Amino acid sequence: MQNTSLQNQFKQAYQEVVELHVQIQDLFHNKMVNEERLPFLSYFHPNFTIIQPDGILRDYVWLSTWYLNAAGSRPQATIKIEQFKEIFSCEDNVIVSYEELQQLPENEHLRRLSTAIFVPTNNPKQPLLWRHLHETWIK
Repeated sequence: MQNTSLQNQFKQAYQEVVELHVQIQDLFHNKMVNEERLPFLSYFHPNFTIIQPDGILRDYVWLSTWYLNAAGSRPQATIKIEQFKEIFSCEDNVIVSYEELQQLPENEHLRRLSTAIFVPTNNPKQPLLWRHLHETWIK
């Protein structure tokens, strides 16, 4: 069994979601990303996949390019995480859902429903890795 107990996995998944979105907001603002824990891309499993709200399947290689291009792209955006839900947890993965709200200038906002799958690690500084993310626009 991994050193991450099943009881703590949802709490750790919530922390992962919040920490990552703080880093994304800082990236949008072109601030120095807090890499006290580990670099941004190390949050993700090397076989990470994402289905974006438009239905396009992307991978870790795409994510590494997105990361470079996203810096400073939304300097006034704020990101909130809401409606965090625990879906499933076992030794091999943790599944959660949440809503992400990006508030942009001029009262424009983007809202998406996300389902994330995490895989446990044996690294106490990084107990979970993002393995898959599926995003859907909320109108």
